[in-house]
Amino acid sequence: MRPLTMMRAMLGVTLALMSFVIAQPAQAADAIVQVVMDSFLPIVPTTGADLNITGRIVNSSTTTVINPSVQLRLSPAPILGRVGIDKESGAPTAATRTVASVNLNRSVAPNAQMSFKFSLPFQQLSLTKQGVYALVIDVVDAGQIVGSIRTFLPWYPSEQKSPHAIGVVWLWPLADYPARTASQLLLNNQTPTALSPGGRLTNLVDVGREFSSTLSWMIDPSLVQTADAISRGYQVVQDGEVVIGNRSTDASRWLNELRSSISSSNAHALAYADIDAVADRKNGLSADVVRAMTVAQPITSSILKSTIPGGMYWAPNGQLDQKTANLLASAGTITAVLSTAAMAGDTSSPRQAVADYETTFGNVNAVLTDQRLSAAITLPQRNASEVIVARQRFLAETAAIADSPAALVNTPLTVVAAPLDLRWAPSPSFLRSVLRATQAAPWMIPTTLESLLNSPRGASNRLAYAAGNSELTRAYLSGLKAIQGKVGQL
Repeated sequence: MRPLTMMRAMLGVTLALMSFVIAQPAQAADAIVQVVMDSFLPIVPTTGADLNITGRIVNSSTTTVINPSVQLRLSPAPILGRVGIDKESGAPTAATRTVASVNLNRSVAPNAQMSFKFSLPFQQLSLTKQGVYALVIDVVDAGQIVGSIRTFLPWYPSEQKSPHAIGVVWLWPLADYPARTASQLLLNNQTPTALSPGGRLTNLVDVGREFSSTLSWMIDPSLVQTADAISRGYQVVQDGEVVIGNRSTDASRWLNELRSSISSSNAHALAYADIDAVADRKNGLSADVVRAMTVAQPITSSILKSTIPGGMYWAPNGQLDQKTANLLASAGTITAVLSTAAMAGDTSSPRQAVADYETTFGNVNAVLTDQRLSAAITLPQRNASEVIVARQRFLAETAAIADSPAALVNTPLTVVAAPLDLRWAPSPSFLRSVLRATQAAPWMIPTTLESLLNSPRGASNRLAYAAGNSELTRAYLSGLKAIQGKVGQL
């Protein structure tokens, strides 16, 4: 592969600091230049600070881009809530202000890249109102926009928490697919690798330990049980053969770090092995659902050497039907983690993240994860630019909630940030940035799950259950049922 030619433009930047709308360059039919951001600071802007953005343009075409310029644009006013976020994510604002322009004074050959930098005081950006602004970085060549990247700039310059700041509950799931037999033989190295330095589960515990008071840990008993077994020595199938595993020390270290990071007040045991309660009940495996709920607390508490409360069920597709809710309640479920998409009403409008779910055994707490925040924190995070885009989207979404009528009327409004998949693999740099922002941003207040459960309840109306793609199939569960008597999973 032809190496990229690195060319740094020492930017005698011509800052066209303008507060007026100017004519926009034409948009090219297809982007021939990729724009990436390497840094975007500060994460939470303040009045006396400077906006600093560094990045690169990469010529992904087969032709040379002649003397391009890089232009930084902002929307003329804050965008309108979540509707505005959706519009800006699909297309640039019709009329944006060019607030800075960099002439690179050099051509960019095919497969080459060139660096750019913007550094300018926020006071010069004419951000007349607080809110979320659309931000666009365009590459212009011969009057044509040949590449762009779009993101958001929340502007809330006060260093004090807003009276309408929203509470944000972070659910922090730890789960995996620990494929092991009844004799403790691991069928692959996925879990040992995830427990090792740099592994997915190690990253989650490392970051979580730094922000433990901000988080509500959600722990799959099957995972800690497997980690405990690995720490004592294990065998694993590798290249078709059974070999002695070599990650026992890593698993032991991971368990010790998890133990030191959590407490009985900020950790909860999920149902064993992330059971799909709806699918199991429908296919005659209700006993497995009851067992998964009842063994969760003692297994987790024993291995983590702390009293970890149970009674917590996380619905795999964010929804429950009434019969399954009744079954879970009969098995001691106190709280079910669902999605706002499961509740009646306008799912695009923010709502209080707790409601009552009525069952024949009494009410179950329905903790409602905000589906848009879930989507934001699971955006691609493969490089620094994607991390920045995901981070700014999360900040924009939370700021839009704080400015919504629901937050203004229902102070304090609390929302839940949680991944779409319990086995999430976020970038540690992304996690640290959004967790710091949760603590520092004037429109957010870190909130515990316990505080949410003690807050006023939202409407308890539910939508009818609709089977999702994540529900286990009848064929799969029929096979499981057939061998249930031969293999003990719990």
